[in-house]
This record gives sequence, C-alpha cells and structure tokens, in this order.
Amino acid sequence: MTTSTPLFEGVNEEFEHIENELKISKQQLWHERLGHPGQDKSKAIISKLKDKHIVDLDPDTALKCEQCIQSKSMVTQMGQGSGKRAAGPLDLIHIDLIIDSFHMTEYTCMLVLVDDHSKYMHAQPLLWKSHAFVQLKRIVSFLETQMDQKLKAI
Repeated sequence: MTTSTPLFEGVNEEFEHIENELKISKQQLWHERLGHPGQDKSKAIISKLKDKHIVDLDPDTALKCEQCIQSKSMVTQMGQGSGKRAAGPLDLIHIDLIIDSFHMTEYTCMLVLVDDHSKYMHAQPLLWKSHAFVQLKRIVSFLETQMDQKLKAI
C-alpha cells in the first residue's frame, strides 16, 4: 500500500501572500468609504481628524480615482447640424446599432431607424450583430412598400 501526499497539501502556504495583499490602497479604500470626496473636502476631513490617526486619507486620491474621473467627464456634444430637415418621408433616415453589454435578455443589440422628415422611429431587437444588415434591408423594404417611394439616403 503506497501512501501519497494529500491533494491540497501546501496550497495554503502557496496562496497565503495573496490573501494578505490589499486589492486597493488604504487611501483609495477610505476615499470610497467617505463617498468619493474631492480635494477640498478631503483636506477638510484631514484637518478635522489630524489629531486622530484613524483615517489614512490622501487629498490627491480624487485625482487618481477612476470613478471620480468618469463621473466628472462630459460627453462630447453633437454639432448643431444644418438645421434643415428632409423634404419628405424616406428622403433621409438615420440608423444606429446599440450593443447591449449587460445581456439582460437574449438579444445582444438593437437596430434603431429614425426618419428625418416624420421622426418615425423603428426599433428592432437583434439576437446577433451580424443580423443588422439583413434586418435593415427588411425594414427599409417594408417602409418603401408602405410609403410607396424609394429611400434616398441613409
């Protein structure tokens, strides 16, 4: 009868250093616990708690915090455009393909069409991004039949 070493022998020692390491710094942790204060508020908190060394907070953490940077960033605004609208239905349609990164349903994206003249909107959920062109052709064909005129521009 041979004796073998237990399957998980030595595993605890091998991964012990990983448990002891902090995933984020103490400054970042306190920054998050205090509700992501800015530099001014961080300095005020530090000055009020300077005698007590409870909080390990750095006022510059807000400048490096990814969530703070994202929340303060602004989306680029669209241009003003020409201000002119299409003269008739199907003269111009705008299309957009929205990708769902959360996958709450079986659909992975949504094809959206908007007629520039009438502001008619059609939204088509898609199982796969590759289905977008086929669905676009189908929807345009349907609209051309309904309006009895051809699409001029996308």
